[in-house]
Amino acid sequence: MGTTAILVGLLVAVLAATCWYAGEAGAAYVAVPTKIGTMLALLALAVLLGARDSASGTALLIGLALSLVGDIALTKDDLSSFAIGLLAFLAAHVAYVVAFLPLGFSAVGLILVGVVLAPFALRSFPRARRGAIRDVGPRLGHAMTAYVLVLLAMALAAGATGRPLLILGGLLFALSDTVLALDRFDAPRARSHVVVLSLYHAAQAAIVLGVLR
Repeated sequence: MGTTAILVGLLVAVLAATCWYAGEAGAAYVAVPTKIGTMLALLALAVLLGARDSASGTALLIGLALSLVGDIALTKDDLSSFAIGLLAFLAAHVAYVVAFLPLGFSAVGLILVGVVLAPFALRSFPRARRGAIRDVGPRLGHAMTAYVLVLLAMALAAGATGRPLLILGGLLFALSDTVLALDRFDAPRARSHVVVLSLYHAAQAAIVLGVLR
């Protein structure tokens, strides 16, 4: 990894940590730009690590860009913005699956991720879905079902590569979204903002490094 890539990696860490702190402190004027800045810096890091030189890397860039769209949408708290963010992240997960498929196959990694995710999927998703239907209506419940299926497919595809960083990234992404959904549609969780964002940024960084390194 070159010096420039290391510096950009450090920028990712600084922006992400600032975002977590500002979000927890309620300083949206700092949290929003640093949240967007973190993803822009991750995109730059992926380019510096050679993402444009392979099909997996190109799909990764598309996934990161779609995640950025989702992040921008979720800076607003209205239902339409949430729906746009949900759709953007669903498409991002599809792009990540495309990025992971050429990277090899490990039955052990696939089984490991499946075993770890099963309790979260079976216990947490029905609660969040019931809350979404209660608060908004069945359409959101259906949309959440579709999203969770694609999220699980992404995490399982990450596990199937057998690459430790991708296994970690897939699991952290699923955990981050689980906490977010439960906080929004089941019951508020203490310090949920910093938990969701720290897991999310760690997941994205692990995915970038897992695909490209």
